[in-house]
Amino acid sequence: DPDNKKKTLNEFGGYNSVVEVKKWVTFKLEGYPNAEEVILTGSFNNWNENSYQMQKSENGWKIQLYLAGGKHHYKYIIDGDWTIDPENPVLEYDGRGNINCVKMVK
Repeated sequence: DPDNKKKTLNEFGGYNSVVEVKKWVTFKLEGYPNAEEVILTGSFNNWNENSYQMQKSENGWKIQLYLAGGKHHYKYIIDGDWTIDPENPVLEYDGRGNINCVKMVK
C-alpha cells in the first residue's frame, strides 16, 4: 500500500504494509482495599514500574489500556510488591525464571 507509511522489510528485500489492530482492554484487580498504590506493568510497556497507575474502584483497582492484538504478559505492583493476578489462571514463564500472567487481545 503506497499510502501506508507503516511498513516492514520482508524476506525478499521488499516491504510489506503493516496494519495495527488495537482495542480497549480493562485490567481489574479485585480486593486490596488498604493498598496505597497499584501499578500495572507488562510486556506492553517494557515492564515500566511507573507508567500505568491503576485507579481505586468499588471492588478493587482498574485501568483501561489501548493494546495491540496478540499475547501480553503482565503483573501488578501492589505497594511495591510484584504479584500475579489471582483471578487469571493463564500463566507463563518468561525464560528468566519469572512467572507472568497472560492477556490475549483478539
